[in-house]
Amino acid sequence: MMRKGCWIAGIAITAVLGLACIILAAVLPGVIHNKIKEKAADQAILGTSNEDSWAHIPGKMDVVVKRDYYLYDISMKNPMDLFSAGNDAKIEVNRIGPFSYFEREDDLNIAFSDDKEK
Repeated sequence: MMRKGCWIAGIAITAVLGLACIILAAVLPGVIHNKIKEKAADQAILGTSNEDSWAHIPGKMDVVVKRDYYLYDISMKNPMDLFSAGNDAKIEVNRIGPFSYFEREDDLNIAFSDDKEK
């Protein structure tokens, strides 16, 4: 008798936990989505109303973006030998470079007007 009661209690607990998981899986994504929509509506546009969230970065206030590009010019020395000799020919390449390109962007004294344009 005791074993049958334990099985019934185990099945009942498993069913209740399974039902709770199904309800959470159905409700929780909608709740999270609504919370994200509430927060994103105010913070999506950078402006004076939410300037405290994005404008005051700790440290130096000037924004400098630096990009370095390294480019190579690679050309084939023997293109005709490759096609005429079949698979036995080896590719000979000529590499020239690197050519370096440096780009810098300075954004200083960023200010917004009342009509939400920079």
